[in-house]
Amino acid sequence: MRRIAVRSIALAAGALLMTAGIVLAADPPPATGVDQSQAAQASSQGPLLLQKSDDGFVVAPEFKYTRFDGKDVGMVGAYGGWLAGGRFLFGGGGYFTTQGHWGRNDSWDWNWNSNDRRMAYGGFVFGWSTGGPVQVGLRALAGFGRGRFDDQVTYQVQTWTGTGTSRKLVTTSQTEDYWRDVNFFVAEPQAEVIAKVTPWLSLTASAGYRAIASDRHDGGSDANRRLRGAVGSFSVRFGPF
Repeated sequence: MRRIAVRSIALAAGALLMTAGIVLAADPPPATGVDQSQAAQASSQGPLLLQKSDDGFVVAPEFKYTRFDGKDVGMVGAYGGWLAGGRFLFGGGGYFTTQGHWGRNDSWDWNWNSNDRRMAYGGFVFGWSTGGPVQVGLRALAGFGRGRFDDQVTYQVQTWTGTGTSRKLVTTSQTEDYWRDVNFFVAEPQAEVIAKVTPWLSLTASAGYRAIASDRHDGGSDANRRLRGAVGSFSVRFGPF
């Protein structure tokens, strides 16, 4: 009887060990506290996604229609710079009137003919816009420029007339036309609407005002009045949108 009991106990123990082995093989050991926290964090973060960056360099040829010296004129130029987050622009730009000519050595000729009015300016450009396929934003240029327009000067001329005792000094006024060159500071804020065409091409229409401040020796308030004016522009921007 004792031998049968021992054999039964041995068979029962072997069966328990086999059952435990099967259970352990089916269920891996529980993770430690560190492993559990890492697994939970990875689960909460979800799958890894690659997103397109809205940062990059942009450049935009631009045409402006503006008032200059009481007349409607066109200006051409461009602006460009670094676009951060698809909303903030930091860069520069420059523009000049479409009338004019290039002088010797491929340099812009400021010694214009008597029938020429010219203006050119440039500086730093700062911009901000909203998000979306159609954006509304603000853009401003601050810098320096030079302009030329016709002016008149009137002066007094004294001459002697007559002979002998009838000789007398006569004062007359004379007026002469001349061309005035004016150096100035310019600030040009404008509101704009930007429409996306492709991920790297957008169209921009804007309207603003060109404010001028010149030295009093260059004409002061009169020159400022003749150089400032409303501005409307259209540009094609290349770069991230």
